[in-house]
Amino acid sequence: MELFLNGKSLGRQKAIPYDMNEYTLPYQPGELKAVSYDRNGRIVAETTEVTAGRTAALRLENYTGMEAVADDA
Repeated sequence: MELFLNGKSLGRQKAIPYDMNEYTLPYQPGELKAVSYDRNGRIVAETTEVTAGRTAALRLENYTGMEAVADDA
């Protein structure tokens, strides 16, 4: 698997069966693309996520009244 941030490769990682690949990187707006390869180096899957744009505001009010219940799952 290879991860790209705004067109720049963040490196390849070997996939471990029944596990997840993990990358740690700071937030950066733009395009994040994951590419999976087969044993011969051919692309077998890819997905892309793009940030929505500039953040305008984020506000959380009255969060003390929130509580999880069994039906939330």
